[in-house]
Amino acid sequence: MLVGISPLLSPELLAELYRMGHGDEIVLADAHFPGEAIGRRCLRSDGLRVPDRLDAILPLFYLDAYVEDPVIMMAPVPGDQLDPAIEAS
Repeated sequence: MLVGISPLLSPELLAELYRMGHGDEIVLADAHFPGEAIGRRCLRSDGLRVPDRLDAILPLFYLDAYVEDPVIMMAPVPGDQLDPAIEAS
């Protein structure tokens, strides 16, 4: 039995994280992202917020030190309301 795993992480997502290695990428996106159209594998997590999923993943997952930008965020478009807590990070 595993202890300390967030209930926000499905068994399928844990399996994908386990299989990831250098250069592999994961996208955490909202419901409007066309994941099925562009991704090899798409795991949905309807009803969960991206920051909450990220908080659940990061304690279990090392960011790849062998790539220049291990984290990339989408740029806001005019009219977006930015979250000050995220922008301060």
